[in-house]
Amino acid sequence: MQIYYAADNRNRANWGCRATSMALGSLLASVGTLTGTCQGTELAADTRRLTPHGGWVPRRLTRTLASMNDIPIRRRLVAALSKLGTRFDFVDTDPSASADRFLALKDFYPWLDRIFRELQSADCLVINGEGDFIFTSPPRRGSLFLLTLMEVALQMGKQVYLLNGIMSDCPKTGRNATTLAQVKRLFPRCAAIAVRDPDSLEYLHSIQCASNASYVPDALFTWSTNAPLWTRIVNQGHRVFEPFGHEEFTDLPELDLGKPYLCLSGSSSAAWDPPAATAAYTELARSLKALNLPILLVPTCEGDAFLHTVAQRLQLPALHVRIPIRIGAAILAKAAAFVSGRYHPSILASLGGTPCVFLGSNSHKTASLQRVLEYESCLEFPALPNATECRRITEATDRILTAGPALRNRILTVAAQRSHESRTLCQILKPTPHA
Repeated sequence: MQIYYAADNRNRANWGCRATSMALGSLLASVGTLTGTCQGTELAADTRRLTPHGGWVPRRLTRTLASMNDIPIRRRLVAALSKLGTRFDFVDTDPSASADRFLALKDFYPWLDRIFRELQSADCLVINGEGDFIFTSPPRRGSLFLLTLMEVALQMGKQVYLLNGIMSDCPKTGRNATTLAQVKRLFPRCAAIAVRDPDSLEYLHSIQCASNASYVPDALFTWSTNAPLWTRIVNQGHRVFEPFGHEEFTDLPELDLGKPYLCLSGSSSAAWDPPAATAAYTELARSLKALNLPILLVPTCEGDAFLHTVAQRLQLPALHVRIPIRIGAAILAKAAAFVSGRYHPSILASLGGTPCVFLGSNSHKTASLQRVLEYESCLEFPALPNATECRRITEATDRILTAGPALRNRILTVAAQRSHESRTLCQILKPTPHA
């Protein structure tokens, strides 16, 4: 089977994007040949390449704009040309219209032509739906881009699979009815949809869009057999693993990874308000110090950058987000406990049996993950905890530390079972007639 893989997020500074994209890509490569990938940076509004069209723009200036790296100058030119009717993104809320623009512009922009040719040579389009189908207002550019690719692939007569997906309203802005209407139009035409948690499947049922959908645990669980092996090499100071380009002159303390330690990371919801997050996580880290274990701050996404300020304030060790992902996985998998509002990093921790205390996020994901991991009680603390909530988080962390090896072994057993189940993603990729 020839497969075109969309939303390959390995090139995003986000542990979850990198790890689950690698895991899903490996599964796809085991059952077929990848004709190409569409990288995750093309999906996001802030990293996409410009595709100027319409209005009055000389072709030479159009090509220059599309490749320009000087962001301030680019913004000024975009603002000026927008007044002349020029549009800079082929994607909008109507996937059919976006697909028409894609096909019209592909001969002018080489990167669009590459996507077209690689998709054309494939039997199917496989979309990694691991984070984009949260129906925010305004809509996520990534979800609109992927719906556009679906439209293009279906027009080309290709099978479309959406795997590893989340389906959720946004807790901050609610449900975007316009985006959801396009989902309800396109999803039934897919060969199959696999969501990564039961809550997402229930969501599809609630909108009468689950006829071709099933729940299969996240592809990242397939790393279950590897994570314990990787932990063997994290037995020294954490700064040994500083990535190239980010070696620092710092007086922050070194953490000995050969002894018990706690890990603390952020939340996709906390990232919306860095100043408030800095204050909240400073208080949380202070509270966790009462447990008398070293604390390692773990920014797993660029949105967690505020943790470096927390590290400076409290003189705590911190990792860099661009650490090799398998090393990051091993550090989480070896921790005594992990306090986090991050979905995939919590899976990485669970692969080594590390118990987690979950904070809120930009969707149902940290609550649903507790169902997937079969936690006996579902506790989700606020993404921006106040002093009282910090004490409650510390108490919850103390309880899972007290539970000892029995809890770790139970988490390991469940993670191994989810690993076995997640490998059935390969069985979904079978030629079937289009709806």
